[in-house]
Amino acid sequence: MIAANTQAVPPVIVIVEPLLVGSAVAARVTGMSARSWQRLAAEGAVPAPIPFGRKRLWRLEELREWVALGCPSRERFEALMASPAQAPPGIGRHDAPAGNRASLGHRSPANVEGRSRAP
Repeated sequence: MIAANTQAVPPVIVIVEPLLVGSAVAARVTGMSARSWQRLAAEGAVPAPIPFGRKRLWRLEELREWVALGCPSRERFEALMASPAQAPPGIGRHDAPAGNRASLGHRSPANVEGRSRAP
């Protein structure tokens, strides 16, 4: 008879962080209410979402960069991401060369003049 291995093997727990998040999670990770996030998204004041069927999704990494830059207007944020020389160290486009964002589902920057928050 062969002796069975009786050592307990600890379970492997893998935590997978999503790359794209919906508006409820985007609001939560930026410290806003869902209603505030939806209002700002409608005004074009947050990073551009990626249309995915009927959903609008945001890149989690892009939200982190947006917050690290002080939540600038979408226009200013996109300018910073398009030109890594202007962005602080460690901040910049990682997924597409400048000028190629349209192919990733980004919309053109909305007019966000009149916002109370400075860029």
